[in-house]
Amino acid sequence: MSNAVSVSAGIRDLDRETAGLLRRLAAAWVDGLLLSSLMVLLFLPSVRAALGRDIEALAAGSGEWRSAVGLTVGFAYGTLMLGRYGRTVGMMVLRIRVTRPDGSDIGYRRAALRTAAFYLALVGALIPEGSVLKLAYAPVAAATAIGLLWIMVDRAHQGYHDKIAGTLVMRERYCRGDVVDSSPRDGAPTAQACPSP
Repeated sequence: MSNAVSVSAGIRDLDRETAGLLRRLAAAWVDGLLLSSLMVLLFLPSVRAALGRDIEALAAGSGEWRSAVGLTVGFAYGTLMLGRYGRTVGMMVLRIRVTRPDGSDIGYRRAALRTAAFYLALVGALIPEGSVLKLAYAPVAAATAIGLLWIMVDRAHQGYHDKIAGTLVMRERYCRGDVVDSSPRDGAPTAQACPSP
């Protein structure tokens, strides 16, 4: 029996077929623009209501609240988009998609786990400045930052959130090949063809 099978059984080169840090950062930037626009629309009524009042006092008193709403909206966006489509709008623009190592859709549960793990680094924004808890959270924030930078050196380009959720971020053009070698190399995960939306 031959090791060559259709693309649904594996991938040839994880370095080339998975999305690297720059492509993922560009997708995150697009998503950030989209979410920022949404947040402006959400907060516009409160800014309009405050026009007759002291806007600086209103803004100073609601920083943690805005951060909490922003994180909640971001979590819902990531979970719903990844769970339903396997990609966010930014990932659609950059033509990348999140899959399980076998190439199947990640579903809502895995999408929620991956998104929650990703947002772990950002939870520190909710902790008030000068708090002892903020200082205690610093090692967590540092560890998650290193886990994100790990994308650059990991053969499968997995960040800590991908490893926790068991996902790969694939470049879509490599999801439609003809024949691949199905044997895993160096214990790295293999992936099947990307599912269609």
